[in-house]
Amino acid sequence: MVEIIPVSTTLELQAADESHVPALHQLVLKNKAWLQQS
Repeated sequence: MVEIIPVSTTLELQAADESHVPALHQLVLKNKAWLQQS
C-alpha cells in the first residue's frame, strides 16, 4: 500500500522507496529557491 498525504487541492505527497531518497533530496536542494516561492 502506498501512503499518500494530501497537501492541498493541487498537491499530494507520496511515499518513495528509501533507495530514491538521496536523489530526491538533491533535486529538492537544486530547486530550493523555486520551491520556497511556490
